[in-house]
Amino acid sequence: MTKRLELLHELVPGAVRVAVLVDPAYPDSEAMVRDLAAAARAMGLQIQVFNATTSREINAAFVSLVRERPDALFVGGEPFLNSRRVQLVNLASRHAVPATYALRDSAEVGGLMSYGPNIADLRLILDGSLPTIAEQSGCVAGPPGRTPASARARRPCSRHRWVAA
Repeated sequence: MTKRLELLHELVPGAVRVAVLVDPAYPDSEAMVRDLAAAARAMGLQIQVFNATTSREINAAFVSLVRERPDALFVGGEPFLNSRRVQLVNLASRHAVPATYALRDSAEVGGLMSYGPNIADLRLILDGSLPTIAEQSGCVAGPPGRTPASARARRPCSRHRWVAA
């Protein structure tokens, strides 16, 4: 998440005010906003948080967002927001707000940039086909039986950055 904010700042170097759109119904959104605020302060950026849990709330958030005139938009990686990627990309484009998204899917439908885990890797992790970083480096032997509980300790080994050309 911090890396994605850094990349957004590289793409829009004059950005000072960054709008952050999150789904507050998602359990990790509060912690994500807290971490993002700390990273933004360290980079000299100001963030303003907008919440949306429905398609209508996304539209309302953009009405407020456009009125506030942020320099850029950071769209949270919550499943609901990813499911509304076409709506989000269209609104950001219509209002000329440079935006970054968590998943490649948003860049594929016209979003400016995405940076995040490879979803294919995540699926492999959950089904136990992908070794952990420690297993790949030879630090530990993988458990003979993989369980959903062990999947939580795994993370994708690759991240993808997509920038619209």
